[in-house]
Amino acid sequence: MDIDSLKLFLDVQNSGNITNAAINNYMTQSAVSKRIHLLEKELGVSLFYRKKGQSLALITPAGEAFSDIANRILLLHQQALTLQQYAERRALTIACINSVQNYTLPPLIFQLQQEYPQLCVTLEDHHSVEIFPLLVNNRVDIGITQAAAPFSDLESVHLFTEDYRVIMRPSVEKRFTADTVHPSQLIAEMEIFEAFDIRLQNWHDYWWRPFNAKIRVNTTPTAEQYFTTPDEWMIVPSSVAYSMEKKGFISYALEENPPPHEVYLVYKKQIKDPHVIMFIEKALYHFKDMD
Repeated sequence: MDIDSLKLFLDVQNSGNITNAAINNYMTQSAVSKRIHLLEKELGVSLFYRKKGQSLALITPAGEAFSDIANRILLLHQQALTLQQYAERRALTIACINSVQNYTLPPLIFQLQQEYPQLCVTLEDHHSVEIFPLLVNNRVDIGITQAAAPFSDLESVHLFTEDYRVIMRPSVEKRFTADTVHPSQLIAEMEIFEAFDIRLQNWHDYWWRPFNAKIRVNTTPTAEQYFTTPDEWMIVPSSVAYSMEKKGFISYALEENPPPHEVYLVYKKQIKDPHVIMFIEKALYHFKDMD
C-alpha cells in the first residue's frame, strides 16, 4: 500500500469510472485496474464491483469503509510533510520586566524578525521574582530582570546600568530653575509611584512616606494614563524617561540620585539551543552602548 495507490483508489471512487481516473492520472486503464487489483489483494477485500470489459466501477461496502481509512491516511501524510516546516520554525520565549519590554526591547525584536523570519518570538511581561522560577522550570528560554538570579543553575549577565530621572508633564511656567531636581522639591501627594526594584523602593522611602503617593502602579504604561496636570511626577529609569519625552513629557536629573537601575540577562547554564545563544549575543551587542 502506498500513497499513490490510495489517491488512485479515491479518484476511481469519486469518478466512478476507471477510464476517467486513468485520464486524470495520465495512466492507461489497464494500469489503473492493475493498481486497484494489487490494493484489493493486499487488503483481502473487493473495493469495487466491476464487470469484464466495462470501465464503470461501483464501490463495495468494504470499499466505502476503506474510503474513510484512505482519507485519514492521506491527511496524516500531509501533516507529516509539514513537520519540516515546523522543525525549521523555532519558538523563543522571553520573559521581560516591563520597563525594558515596552521601551528598549522592541528595536532588538524587530531586528530579529528581519534576520530570522522563521523565529517565532513570544514575549511575556513579568516581575523579576516571577521570571526566575519560570526559567528554572523551563517555562521560558530567556529572562530580562532587574536583579541577578538567586539560583545556582541560572546564569546572570549584566546587560546595562542606567540612572533614574523625574518625569512630568510640561507647564507654561518653568517649574525648576535648573536641569536637576532635588527630592525635597517634589510633593509626595503628587507622585505616581512604581517600585522598579527594592533599592529604588528603599531610597524612595527615605525621602517620602511609602503611601503618600497620589497613585501607585505596577507598570509605566499604566502610569502614563494618570498624568492629568503638570504637577504629577514620577521617577523612572532614564531609558523610559527618554521614550516618554517623545510623547510630550519632560524629564529632569535627580540631584540626590537613587541607586542605579540594573538590568540583567538570565538563562539556564550550559545552554545548547543555538537560538538562545544567538539571542544572548544579539542582546549583549544591542545594549552595549547603554552603560
